Amino acid sequence: MSDIDSKISKETPDKVFISQIIINELFGTSNLRIPKEQILSGDLSNLLVLYGDNGAGKTTILRILYHLLSPIEGHGHKSQLLKIPFKEFTVKFNTGAVVTAKRDDENLIGKYGIYFGFKNKEKEYFPLIPGPDGRARRGVQEEEYISLLKFLRQIGPSYTFITDDRKIYCTEDAEAMATESERIKRGRRAIGTSTRSIYSEYDDTNELLDITSAIAKFNFWIRKLIIVKSKIGADNIHTTYVELTKQLAKTRKSEPEINHEQLQKIISKLEELNKEISGFAKYKLLASFQADEFIDALKNSSPSNRHIINTVLQPYINGISENIKALAGVKSMLDIFLNHMNGFYNNKLITYSPSDGLVIKSSLNDRIIDPNILSSGEKQLLLLLINCVLHRNGLSVIFVDEPELSLNIKWQRKLLDAICDIADLNTTQFIFATHSLQVLQKFDDYIIKI
Repeated sequence: MSDIDSKISKETPDKVFISQIIINELFGTSNLRIPKEQILSGDLSNLLVLYGDNGAGKTTILRILYHLLSPIEGHGHKSQLLKIPFKEFTVKFNTGAVVTAKRDDENLIGKYGIYFGFKNKEKEYFPLIPGPDGRARRGVQEEEYISLLKFLRQIGPSYTFITDDRKIYCTEDAEAMATESERIKRGRRAIGTSTRSIYSEYDDTNELLDITSAIAKFNFWIRKLIIVKSKIGADNIHTTYVELTKQLAKTRKSEPEINHEQLQKIISKLEELNKEISGFAKYKLLASFQADEFIDALKNSSPSNRHIINTVLQPYINGISENIKALAGVKSMLDIFLNHMNGFYNNKLITYSPSDGLVIKSSLNDRIIDPNILSSGEKQLLLLLINCVLHRNGLSVIFVDEPELSLNIKWQRKLLDAICDIADLNTTQFIFATHSLQVLQKFDDYIIKI
């Protein structure tokens, strides 16, 4: 195991986030330390808001962060930094990991090097120079380049960049595509054909997530989660029947009668279960539970037979309870996501079921609406909040450039509350660049003036 591998495995905490950004001579003039010496009242691991005048460099900082930290090979990320004027750009993580892009001569554009490693440790170095086509060349230093990409992958989070023109780039998606691209290339090399594939070597559109693919990814992710959680419930069905068999085996010819008080407790449990399962049934996560049929059977049976009915019912009730427990997280997430989305939209209703996936309907006539014809603001909200859902189960940093664009004042006020509710802040850090007074007033504890 390398020194980097051992450091990562020993020191990476449950949450990995950017703890500091240090910039020298951005555009040849700006020297920034984010956060500055003062301590933010808000938790930097959850949210950081960059505020400044037009031209201050907020968008450029987000661009540098995404391209510098991306572990994806062949999409031209490191080439992008050749064009951005700066002397030195350092990103520090709470794990002690440090990544620095630095120019050692007087030029602010063109060739630069990346230093990477851990604080108080000797850093590895990888130089990049522009080729004749303006793209970064890594020369013959293949081993150093592989070491850089490995380090960027292993320090923890995936990165999502939501630009001011409402495009969404995600390193997690690009990683999967890059893997598939390499598989295709290996196959072509094996049969002696060209290694050029549909994945263009310098085409970052492989990382783009449009509204249609975002919904498809959401549906796939939720269905996969349901399958995993349902398997837990299915495993408990076996336990249910084993328990039922055991209880029937113990049943004596003469059992004590269930009195009225005991009967009411059983009925109350059935009614409680009926109410609880209705929240799952609306998403078709679980079948509807007809408690009334069991309650009528209990009420109409003789006191001596109620014990037998209860003996049969208890393992069944326990099995349903286990299913509810297994799928509770999925239901809760759908509740939060759909409540927020439907709170934003007017005359539209978003629903979900495993069979149909995410569906947008008119609340006036129940007509299904193509998500591609939504307004720019509606699309932006849906894309942004879907991304919050998709990153709940993994370490991630999400960069958002001017989240308030295309949104009315009312929506701007509600936006960050929705983001924080939907995203799991135990695993996700947001870095925003904004002009919005609504955002600034609501989250002034997290603001850094650029």
